[in-house]
Amino acid sequence: MQSKTEEYKMLYPEDAELSKIRYDMTTTDIGAIERISYGGDSKEKEYLYHVRLIYDYGDLGGDVNRFKNIMRGHTHYDGEYEVMEYEDKTIHYATTEYVTRDGEGIAYRYIGIIQSNNADQAVTYNYNNCYRL
Repeated sequence: MQSKTEEYKMLYPEDAELSKIRYDMTTTDIGAIERISYGGDSKEKEYLYHVRLIYDYGDLGGDVNRFKNIMRGHTHYDGEYEVMEYEDKTIHYATTEYVTRDGEGIAYRYIGIIQSNNADQAVTYNYNNCYRL
């Protein structure tokens, strides 16, 4: 998929279902924000997954605390992030594991904030994968 901001391309799993309800893009004088959600499950219904991505380009793209607050709102995660620094990007990464409310599944959550070191832009993602017990 080519981003409607035209800033990047994204590859999706073959069985991904991109929901039109879960897509939006906002442009302002200071940049653009694009939000995408998709999910799917196995044919046997043994697992399901959901991914939420936010691309932010502009003056707020360099504010990691803002992105951590956004992730806290989506995931309720308020812990520490592992930080990996590279020449062109900095990645803040965390994982959680929990039993689902109905007690019939275990969920793994992967949270990431990838910030460009060369421009005010970032991608945040929240990948949830749930397996039936």
